Amino acid sequence: MSAPDESLKEFFPKYKPPIRPRKNTCVGLGMEVMKKLKVLEKDFPGITKSMMLVSCDENIQDLVDYATSSPGPQGFLIETEKDHVMVAIHIKIGGRHGFVLIYFSRSLLARDPKGNLTAGIYFPLKSKTTEFTMFFDSNSGKQRKKLKFETFLELQKIPDEVVDEVEQCNDQLRLRDGELLSILQRLATIIADDEYMAELLEVNNKIVQLSAGT
Repeated sequence: MSAPDESLKEFFPKYKPPIRPRKNTCVGLGMEVMKKLKVLEKDFPGITKSMMLVSCDENIQDLVDYATSSPGPQGFLIETEKDHVMVAIHIKIGGRHGFVLIYFSRSLLARDPKGNLTAGIYFPLKSKTTEFTMFFDSNSGKQRKKLKFETFLELQKIPDEVVDEVEQCNDQLRLRDGELLSILQRLATIIADDEYMAELLEVNNKIVQLSAGT
C-alpha cells in the first residue's frame, strides 16, 4: 500500500473520498451535507460523531411487504436491493437504538429523468469476485453483459468488441472519453490483489455485524 498505515483496517476510517464539484451522486451530496452539519456541534454536542451515510431503496413497490417479510436483520441486508445513500443521525429515544444498513454491491449508474436505470456497471463485494455486470442501450436494444475483471488487466489485450461496448456504456454514463475503461482497469488491478481484498472483506464483514447488531 502507498498509504502510511500498515493495513486497510487502519487506513479506512481516515480516508476522505474526493468529491467532484457540481457532479455529486447521492454519496457526494450526503458527504457534503455531513460536512455542513458539523457547524451544529456547538449547539448539539456529539452530532458530528452521530452522523453517518446509510443505504436505502429508492423504489419500493409494496411498503407493507417490504417492511414485514424479511427473515431478520441479516436476511434483510442480503435480500433487499440497496441502491441509494442518504444521511442519518444516530439518536436514542427511550433506550431504543437504530441500525446502520449497508449496500453489498459496488456500482456506477446512470438514470433517466424519471429515475430509471439506463446504463452502468455493478458487482457484488465478496470473496473470489471475478466478474461484473455492464448494461447499456445499443442499436439492437438493451444490452446486459457479464465480463471478467481479468480481461481489463492489460488494456492493449482487450478485444475490440469489448472496448466498443465499454465506450458505449461510457458515453451513456456521461463520462470523459476513456474514463470507464480506465476505471475498469484499476478495478481489475484491485480485485487481483488477494491480500488487499482479504483486508477489505474483513472490514466490510465488521460493518455488516455492526449493522445487524451482532
